[in-house]
Amino acid sequence: MIGPGVNIFDNLTHPLSAAERHAQIRSIFTVGHPTEINLDERPVSIGRGAQIGAGAIILRGVRIGENIVVPPGSIVTKSLLGGSNMGCGGLSGGGSTTPAGLNE
Repeated sequence: MIGPGVNIFDNLTHPLSAAERHAQIRSIFTVGHPTEINLDERPVSIGRGAQIGAGAIILRGVRIGENIVVPPGSIVTKSLLGGSNMGCGGLSGGGSTTPAGLNE
C-alpha cells in the first residue's frame, strides 16, 4: 500500500552540480530542450505487502523488501530489506530520516 503524497524518484531529476544546472538551463533557454539527458536512472523496487506512509520520499536505487513499513514523512535513501523494518513511527534501517533530519 502506498499512502497519499508519496514521491518515488528513479533518477536525479537534474544535475547535482550547480555549474552543470546553470549550463543546462542556459542551454534550454538558448537552444531548447535536449533530446536526451543522462540523469543516472536507478530503478526502485517495492516488495509485496510493503506499506509506504503518506508523504514519504523514496530515492533512486532503493529496494523496499516484503512487508516493510515505512512511516509517514520518511526519506528513504538506502534499501530496507528483511530485518530492517522501520516499524510504526520508528527510524531504524539507517537509510531513512524524518523531515526534521533526525537519524537513528
